[in-house]
Amino acid sequence: MKWQYIRDYVEGKEDVYFFDLADILSYNDKGEQATTVWTDHNSVEQRFPIIHPDNMKGDYIGHIGTVGAMRLGKAMWWMLARLAGWEGDQPTDIQKKNDDEGIKVSVSQDQVNVSCDTNAEGQLVSLHSLSGQLLDVQQINGSACRFQISSLPKGIYLVVLESDVGGAKKIIKM
Repeated sequence: MKWQYIRDYVEGKEDVYFFDLADILSYNDKGEQATTVWTDHNSVEQRFPIIHPDNMKGDYIGHIGTVGAMRLGKAMWWMLARLAGWEGDQPTDIQKKNDDEGIKVSVSQDQVNVSCDTNAEGQLVSLHSLSGQLLDVQQINGSACRFQISSLPKGIYLVVLESDVGGAKKIIKM
């Protein structure tokens, strides 16, 4: 019930935004809301939303599953896009890139090898930390390039290939 007090407070304010986790996670992809009933101290039934069981599916992350985490991620993107000025009804000119085709990444103890299905001579491949920091950029020679990683700590990194005809991103664990 306290969530509803917060919702009512935010609704009455201008230029205030509320990322309502309880509301977002109470729905599934079909738009069905999960609720439960509580009888208060005056014997009045109070209905309120709970996390929909579908949002518990997938690998467990904290108190939700990957399905719920993806729902929150999409909701965050939508909110930030609206804050940035997107009206929500006009089409975007963003082209979906195929993130898995055309690039292969292999990791050894001291290097990351990147190879492309096609000749990508001269295209740039970048290596980023999980926080987005650019660590290295290599130019493809023919259809491959290599990153030296012996000085990097173990962790999760992102390999990005951007070209005129598309691009690819691969997450690697070292």
